[in-house]
Amino acid sequence: LYGNATIGGGALHLTERHEGQLGSYAIALRTPGAPFFSARLSVMLGTAVGSADSAGAGGEGLAFCYGELPPDAPFGEMGVPEGLCVRLRTYTHLTMEASCNGTVLASQPMGGGTFAQRSGSPLRSGAFKPLDVARVPGDGLRVAFDADGGADEAVTLHVPEEVLAPLYAPAPTWRFGVGARAGTTPAAHQVDALLLTSAGFVGEAGVGLRGANNAQQFSA
Repeated sequence: LYGNATIGGGALHLTERHEGQLGSYAIALRTPGAPFFSARLSVMLGTAVGSADSAGAGGEGLAFCYGELPPDAPFGEMGVPEGLCVRLRTYTHLTMEASCNGTVLASQPMGGGTFAQRSGSPLRSGAFKPLDVARVPGDGLRVAFDADGGADEAVTLHVPEEVLAPLYAPAPTWRFGVGARAGTTPAAHQVDALLLTSAGFVGEAGVGLRGANNAQQFSA
């Protein structure tokens, strides 16, 4: 845990609804530099629209990253300069972005119109909603965010392999992490039910093995 991040009520609180907060959480790998992974996490971006979160206009957002995370400092909604990040940007941006090494490779708007209409964006729903991120062999990066809780199709991003591969090169020091920032119109950012699947969590180890040809006499 870094910055203002805490654990409370069974969830990871990256920021509370206080101006200027910044918090992140990092996970080290057992096998460094693994290239492929899938992740599902439930994210909550602020409280209900019309609450004290500046009538739903709070920010600044949250980022899920696999990359060179700061060794002893938090990161926010823009992620990190070296690595693969999915950004959920709130405040007046209201976009979901995929970036690698700071370059935005795909973007999907999550709201539009006037500022008042933007305050009703699904990004500011005030409830936990699933975010799925997968780095797939031969298929690049796929992201899905069920912003409205299943009422409509999830918002999706796809970065093709030929676009991602020239930029994406996991280093042994890369880690997974999630970070958020609360700006001058702050909002709470929380994460729950984080599930990561990657060869990076599998390592080599010796195990004992015994065999028998008659189920009675064993040899090591």
